[in-house]
Formats: sequence, structure tokens, C-alpha cells
Amino acid sequence: MLTGGGFFLTDMVCCKQNIYRRYGAMDDQQNTLTYEIIKAAVAGEKWATARILKHYDDYMTELATVKERQPDGSVKTYVDEDLKQDIALKLLEEIPNFPLKEAKRRAKEETRRRYNTCAFV
Repeated sequence: MLTGGGFFLTDMVCCKQNIYRRYGAMDDQQNTLTYEIIKAAVAGEKWATARILKHYDDYMTELATVKERQPDGSVKTYVDEDLKQDIALKLLEEIPNFPLKEAKRRAKEETRRRYNTCAFV
């Protein structure tokens, strides 16, 4: 089981950048979390919750990867599926606490920034 605090959806957003650097964009355009998806997940929509879990699946796998030293001195690496399930459950528990007002503000800023950087010919 996971103990301690500090595991929030926003923490995962920041940390997922490390996976992008290591493994590439991972089909980012098809699995991007938009404000609308997060808002639907906070409201309890199952399809949106599934999208969030899919979005963070690679990251949760990395967090649940365990290295175990064997008696012969070798190291066995495997995904602890119980730990991965605990991480997924904690993520699901935190979705209703997501700061929607902050996300909406950031989404508006991003839209303005994109609009202001467009070159009109």
C-alpha cells in the first residue's frame, strides 16, 4: 500500500516529462489530457477516468518497476502489479481533488499564447 501524502495528479504531470525524455512522446496527440477530459473525470465520467489512467499507464509502470537482487548476485527487474494497482487507485482517489479553477486558467493562458504566436500572412 502507498503511504504518505503528496501524490497528486499535478505531480504526475510534472514527472511524466521524464518519461517523455526517456521514451519519446508516446503517441501524445491521441492521449493528451485536455481540460474537458479532466473536468469530466472530476465529475465522475468513466470514459474520462479511463483516459486519465491510460495517459499515466507508462508512468505508473515505471513507478512500479522493482529491481531485486537474486542470490546469485544478478538483478531481476519486474513490474510489481500490486504496487501499480495501488498507484492507480491513489490516482483515482485524487481525481476529485484536482484544482479545476487552476486548470481552466492555464488552459485559457495556453489558448491565448497559441493565438498570439500565430503568424497571419
